[in-house]
Amino acid sequence: MRRIVRISLAILLVLVIAGIVAYFTAGTKMFLINRVEVIGTVTVDAKDVVALSGISADDSLLSISTGDIQKRVETDTLLVVKRVRRCFPDAIEITVTEREAVALVKRGTRLMEASGDGFIIRDNARSLDLPVLSRFSGDGGTKDAELTETLSTLAALRTNNAALYGMVSEIVSTGDEFLVYPRQFKVTAILARPLSIERLTKLQALIAMLRQSKEQASTIDLRFKDAVIR
Repeated sequence: MRRIVRISLAILLVLVIAGIVAYFTAGTKMFLINRVEVIGTVTVDAKDVVALSGISADDSLLSISTGDIQKRVETDTLLVVKRVRRCFPDAIEITVTEREAVALVKRGTRLMEASGDGFIIRDNARSLDLPVLSRFSGDGGTKDAELTETLSTLAALRTNNAALYGMVSEIVSTGDEFLVYPRQFKVTAILARPLSIERLTKLQALIAMLRQSKEQASTIDLRFKDAVIR
């Protein structure tokens, strides 16, 4: 009797295992992805996002990793994935935003577009009407602390004070301080690191004063409490 029970349990166990294997094998062939919808692109072609996602016709909604899709799409630093959603029975929806350039980073003779969160988003600038950042450390392909902080400040300026943002033509990092060259006024401003909105605001006011008085100056040193105009 015991032998019959053991054989029955063994058979039942084999059937259970076979059922589990069959379920997961069938699952990978169910809900195959036939459509990928991309939402939020502006300059990037939706087909390029689909290509980056790595999704194929053999992928199933049940087995595909939305996290892996996000990582693959975000290898293009221009793109930020907001959401990847399974849409049963046969679709994936990818919602993205595109990073916007707030400055041009100069590397040798190249000007590259950089976003406010410190990413190089285009190797070749499409527009030259942005502040230029020169002599910053890093290789231009990875995030760099000084560069990221400066870009973050410029992004905040563009959002909150467009006039002040528009005043900045070029920022040169010398290692110890920043040289700031304003637009439409020939002067070199010396600012302490890190880049300060307060100091830029003061520079803007001093330039306005010099214009009004029609005085000439070659440098405005703002590294200390009191500005030095020469």
